[in-house]
Amino acid sequence: MYTIGQISEMFQIPISTLRYYDKEGLFPGLQRSGGARRFGEREIETLRVIDCLKRSGLEIREIKEFIEWCAQGSGTYPKRRDLFIRQEEVVKEEMRKLEKVLAMIRYKRWYYEEAIKDGNEERVKAMSPDRLPEEMKKQNPEIVIIGAAILDVLVRPAGEEVFHTGSSPAEEIRLSTGGDALNEATVLAGLGRRVLLETVTGPDKAGEFITEHCRERGILLPEDCVREHTPTGINAVLVSRDGSRHFLTNPSGTLRSLTLEDIHMPFPKSAAILCFASIFVFPEIGPRELEMIFRKAKEQGMTVCADMTKRKNNESVRDLAPAFRFVDYLLPNDEEAMLLTGENTVEKAAEALRAAGVKNVVIKCGGRGCYLDSEEERLWIPAEKNVKCLDTTGAGDSFTAGFLHALCAKKSLRECAAYGNLCGAKAVASVGATEWLDSEIGAC
Repeated sequence: MYTIGQISEMFQIPISTLRYYDKEGLFPGLQRSGGARRFGEREIETLRVIDCLKRSGLEIREIKEFIEWCAQGSGTYPKRRDLFIRQEEVVKEEMRKLEKVLAMIRYKRWYYEEAIKDGNEERVKAMSPDRLPEEMKKQNPEIVIIGAAILDVLVRPAGEEVFHTGSSPAEEIRLSTGGDALNEATVLAGLGRRVLLETVTGPDKAGEFITEHCRERGILLPEDCVREHTPTGINAVLVSRDGSRHFLTNPSGTLRSLTLEDIHMPFPKSAAILCFASIFVFPEIGPRELEMIFRKAKEQGMTVCADMTKRKNNESVRDLAPAFRFVDYLLPNDEEAMLLTGENTVEKAAEALRAAGVKNVVIKCGGRGCYLDSEEERLWIPAEKNVKCLDTTGAGDSFTAGFLHALCAKKSLRECAAYGNLCGAKAVASVGATEWLDSEIGAC
């Protein structure tokens, strides 16, 4: 047994605080000898728990409630577990914030060490991102991707027989990250690019999965990307035997919930490329909002790229023209391009998009390759040969990421398109949007 003075010294806690804890009932079985408190192993363990919970942000009244639950026996196990689950999330969020603070502190320390060497800040202030130390580069993205980050549950092969039999075997059922922007960011990071992903996730396990995925791959996320009271989007992706896909989506999740207010502008000075991963995905980001985003990026001297999905509300190319005049590279697929323009051929659709202000149109056409329309040339880039298609999920996103990677490397339009074709071919030969990154791929 220990005296209150010994416990005070052991835990570096004032005696007055220990008396306060006792008064509040935090030591329900505390013994006394001659009126003096005597602390045993149970009280020592209680103090360790109190210290832990206080550091996690709980107030004394909440800690007291936890201790009361402990006294009530096994019936309160679920309550106790849930408390620690909640506090685990609180601590994780604080750790994420502190990691960003630490990164800034390290950068500023390095910055002033260089300034001290030079006697001024001119050289270090003018230093390009590529010349920064590797640790500093990680905090200076080359590319900003805007769009959705969700989870995909892929089922292959999936057929309508399950609705008749009630149960049907599948060769593969897999949980994977998904969403146009997350797919592009994942591929780019896998190819060695520094990426900032502007997106939103929910405060749930799916959101944690995405956050951890990004952390492991070095993809930067805004610290405020978690959207309270909105579940992270989860898609069921049903892949047929020929590799085509059908989706079941949750309309109330984060898949379509991104707004202009979620996008942090101005963009990082280190970023040379902005890519809006999918026009028409987000109801709150229409032509006017796109124009604002693209205009801001151009004002910062960035190259603006955009992908799209099929239009949702009969939008026309004329509706998008005010935004398209700021777009350097537009990368729709053939169906999306023809639907938006009302044209019946890829070539005519590309011409219409260029007439609306897009500088370079790159139309993805699956097994046919892609079609380019720019001021200098109009031509087809053939697809990769001898590719076995298992799953087309994320193929367009992989194409776009490959194109952006090559663009970042200052390659020509033809070279960018060819590398996009290569990445798209790698994607369809694997199940899942980005699993192909585990295979080898040549440099662009």
